[in-house]
Amino acid sequence: MRSKKGTPTVMSEQTSEARIQALEKAIDKYGSFFLAFFTLRTRDADWSRDLAQTLWLEVYDKFSLFRFESKGLLIAKACQVLRDAMRHKRTRGFVTYVAEYPEVAGPTTNREPSSRDEEERLKAGFWEAFPGVDLTDLQKEAFWLNARDGYTLAEVSSRLGVPVATVHDWLAKVKKECMDSYKNES
Repeated sequence: MRSKKGTPTVMSEQTSEARIQALEKAIDKYGSFFLAFFTLRTRDADWSRDLAQTLWLEVYDKFSLFRFESKGLLIAKACQVLRDAMRHKRTRGFVTYVAEYPEVAGPTTNREPSSRDEEERLKAGFWEAFPGVDLTDLQKEAFWLNARDGYTLAEVSSRLGVPVATVHDWLAKVKKECMDSYKNES
């Protein structure tokens, strides 16, 4: 039996019965070695057994009969199977089946202010919750820009025209005073 290019195919060398017998002999001789080889490298017994099966399938499909017991070639093939499996594991994610869908948070009840006046009322209402806090308007604005609008220290600094270190100190002071006020209330 010849392939399209005229070279002999692997299956033409011997009958499948002879290949099965040769494979069984190779597995008896090297099976435990390759199982230990994969287990040592993967540290996972189930995955090691899967890799060993893959190795023997590859050997059966692709090796010529006289190579079945060549330990060097088997080791090279085992390394290739392991590399391919590691690459596949690293690059291919999978989705696990779950019996129930996870709870998804509903839409937020916090509405964004629709106007500048509403934003100012929201800010004033926030600071009314901390009556004992003694802060300047710039300190309050720095905190508001950072906490509410998500500005970085550098952005708050350039917006208010003060150094970044000052903004950092103000934010630390505001947080401390708000926490003290909150603790004193409760």
